[in-house]
Amino acid sequence: MSNFPTIQGLGSSLQEALKERVKINTSAAGNVQHIRYDSYSGEWSYGKDNEDITGQTVTVITKSFTHGWHRWADREVVKRMASFVEDLPEKPEPVEDRKGKQQYACEARGLQCVLDDGGDSIQLSWEHSSDGCRRAIDHVLEMTKGRAQDEPRFLYAVCTLGTDKPYENSYKDGEIITPPKLEIIGWRDEDGVDAPDTIAKVADKSGGGDEAPDEESEDLDTAPRQKRGRRSSAT
Repeated sequence: MSNFPTIQGLGSSLQEALKERVKINTSAAGNVQHIRYDSYSGEWSYGKDNEDITGQTVTVITKSFTHGWHRWADREVVKRMASFVEDLPEKPEPVEDRKGKQQYACEARGLQCVLDDGGDSIQLSWEHSSDGCRRAIDHVLEMTKGRAQDEPRFLYAVCTLGTDKPYENSYKDGEIITPPKLEIIGWRDEDGVDAPDTIAKVADKSGGGDEAPDEESEDLDTAPRQKRGRRSSAT
């Protein structure tokens, strides 16, 4: 059984909602770079130089959504991930780390998206088992499910990389967690064409309640963030 959320009044699971609407293909061609989110600063970045993409717009590849499990122990992770139209993989058994503490797997989510930077499209991936990541991705899936009831074409969400309402970590006094947020500002088809009812909204944005603490903190890098500049379309 999948643990993806359902929408009131529509019934069925998310994996069933899009099963006949979107061709599934979770493989990626070319170099796909990993997105990092810092849950303390609220910054989004990617790549070895930690290029800052906070507030920028991406197109989510609906067919790339995955779910599964991450189990961390002694700085190593075991992953079991599958396409969101498949059942949730079997949860890995807990293991004892070097300090004698039991480490349990946490449910994870993943997606791929395209960052359009002045005609230079960059394919990125984001996968994590933090509570914030799951909530952000599940929200996009809920909205996609609702749209798929009547819209057969424009099922690729256009999102800004933002933040949700900060809250205090219940496990550590005074520590503030800033959850990630994928704010949907429009919809596109698989060829990148904007839905007629959202073109103006996407153009405007592209210019310029309490949550539980994360089981697995987002990637925190000590290297300074590099503000992303416009890339030339020339190779």
